[in-house]
Amino acid sequence: MFFAGDCEIIHKSVRFYEKQDLTNVCNLYNLANEYYLNKKYQKALNTYEDIITINPKEERAYLKRARIYKDFNKDNNANREFIRLVKNIPNSVKGNEMMFRFHKNVTEDYDIALKDINKLIELTKGQNYFK
Repeated sequence: MFFAGDCEIIHKSVRFYEKQDLTNVCNLYNLANEYYLNKKYQKALNTYEDIITINPKEERAYLKRARIYKDFNKDNNANREFIRLVKNIPNSVKGNEMMFRFHKNVTEDYDIALKDINKLIELTKGQNYFK
């Protein structure tokens, strides 16, 4: 499986990427980034979702979607992206970190937050992840 993280980030115009093969994850990822840089946030969200449709294990696309939602103070939507991320990629360090923060700070469900932090410790092999 090919991941967006394996792609070379090349800044070209939106128009350039819209004319490319959009079944190619690298082209989609570069297009989504260009939409974001050009403040076409809904198109960026949709394109990151297209990437997830092609590969539900594409961690970076969930994180980018969550970032856009956070930028616009749509925390519920951002949290949904983190939930989707952990559901599809249970060993995502960033996803588990965000779920810990969500359960600790938003839902105040400390039992689940404790499970999240233990999973994070397991994934990071006890290294000091929170600096």
